[in-house]
Amino acid sequence: MKTKSKVIVFFMMVLFVVSGCSNSKTAEEAIRKNTEWQDVFSIVQTDNDFALAFMEETEGLIEVGLVVNGKNGWETSDTTGGLGIHDPSGGFAGMSGPLYINDDDFLVLSWGLIVDEEIEKIEVVNDKEKEVHIIESNYGTKVYYIVDANMEDISAEYQLVALSNDGMVLYERP
Repeated sequence: MKTKSKVIVFFMMVLFVVSGCSNSKTAEEAIRKNTEWQDVFSIVQTDNDFALAFMEETEGLIEVGLVVNGKNGWETSDTTGGLGIHDPSGGFAGMSGPLYINDDDFLVLSWGLIVDEEIEKIEVVNDKEKEVHIIESNYGTKVYYIVDANMEDISAEYQLVALSNDGMVLYERP
């Protein structure tokens, strides 16, 4: 009888451990499990290996998180610092930096906020083919971003121009 009880308890413990350590099958599931990542308004899956989660805890303050599909399934990995615009006269502002996939590999995320409503598009100077994405938060904050997994220099930045609906250059950023 004691042996039967020990076997049952053993199997219950194994089941508990295995169910508690289950791997996330989707990026969304991994994000839900991370209690520090709140107020996600957009999940952008860039490919089968990683996705970006855009968060806005308070109106106008944005943070981006990296979700990686590794050998243990999808896991939250790295975040940027928060970004807000203190001086709206520049039209748009941003930053560029690495998000680490693991100890050795990273991608460079160039991103920022758009405050001038006349800005319809942002382009990379000298590389019109480089895609600059624009999304909008639940509060109406416009966010632009460029993902580059092939950059060697983590401090590299793009020279950007902000364009109006009719293609007129409104602002430039080094």
